[in-house]
Formats: sequence, structure tokens, C-alpha cells
Amino acid sequence: MGYDLEFVASDKPGGFMLLSHGRPVSNYPVAIVNAQSERRAVRTGPDGTVVLNGPFGATMLFPAEMTAPANRAERFQLRLTSLTLSN
Repeated sequence: MGYDLEFVASDKPGGFMLLSHGRPVSNYPVAIVNAQSERRAVRTGPDGTVVLNGPFGATMLFPAEMTAPANRAERFQLRLTSLTLSN
């Protein structure tokens, strides 16, 4: 642990916690994508957790956020990671 962004299992059933350098990341955008490429946009909760309800099959959790540069000479910043699940 200790990466810029990473998912770890949470103590909630079907839950995964998004961490940044070992600390929970709240209110972060996450795309949940199933095997049929259907997407659902959610945000992590106050404790950094996303909970998948019921049977979920092959699923990808994809948190990503792009930040515009302070001035035109700089680059956009993109923070992302992914977690692929199957059962």
C-alpha cells in the first residue's frame, strides 16, 4: 500500500476502498463497467468506499479524475487506477 491511487477490499460486503498513499479518498469519481460495457458513474463515500450490491460478475472499477493546468504551458494531470473483478 501507499500508491498514488489503489483499491483495497473494505470490511463492507461487496465494498472496495479507494486509497491515496494509504489514506481513504472520499467523493472521488468511479466508473463501474460490466462485461456488457454498461457503465454507471458513482463517487466514493465519506470513507472512500464503493459498494457493489448483489452478484456482479465480471466488473471493472475505474476511478479517474483530470485536473486542468494552472496555465496553458503546463499539462493536464490525470489520476487513475483500475480494479477488475470476476466471479
